Amino acid sequence: MKFAFSKTHLLFACAIFLLLALLVYIAMRFRLFSKIEVKEMALGSGILVFTPYRGSYSNVSEKFAQAMKDFSEFFGKDVRYFGIYYDNPSQLVDPNEGRAIIGACFDETRNLESFINKHKNYRTVEFKNLKGFGATFPLYNNFDLLVAVVRGYPAIRAYGIEKKLMDRCLCSVEFYDNSRGTLTIAFPYHENNESILYQTGYPVPVIKDDQSVKRSVLKKDE
Repeated sequence: MKFAFSKTHLLFACAIFLLLALLVYIAMRFRLFSKIEVKEMALGSGILVFTPYRGSYSNVSEKFAQAMKDFSEFFGKDVRYFGIYYDNPSQLVDPNEGRAIIGACFDETRNLESFINKHKNYRTVEFKNLKGFGATFPLYNNFDLLVAVVRGYPAIRAYGIEKKLMDRCLCSVEFYDNSRGTLTIAFPYHENNESILYQTGYPVPVIKDDQSVKRSVLKKDE
């Protein structure tokens, strides 16, 4: 019996081919299956101009949107936005108690007095020769950000556990460098840079019992 390859079959085959091509493009464009290079790195020195945040980390983008408006006078200049996160949301009894500071990072020579006088909800803190371990990802759109966070944190945390470095870290930091189109996610060492810690002013949130935390960690490591 001869098989009749109809126009409908042809269109269906073309649709499948295009879908597969699109999936391959997305996988390559966003490096969905590429190996994440985690390493120890120098995070530099500078001044953080920040405002505190307390809430679910899934809603922090709203705070970032406001911060970018506040820093609009610096658009076109070499400015890195950042977020420092002090809690692991999987360990919090109430995820709405997550603590963070967000803002922009400048070199030590930048005069920021006029900005601080205009925006009273911002403070400054200086850091020197900050080091840690992490990875750098491309950042051109929100999907890049999602992929970096979803794939990056487990890989970076696994590296820290393997190298026995996690005890030296009390927070994670994300540097968003729009001029270079990169996002760096890192766990900085707290030695010699205690000044960047506990800047939120909010109390330490309630943590789940040890068994819950242990199960959460084991699940991630699997």
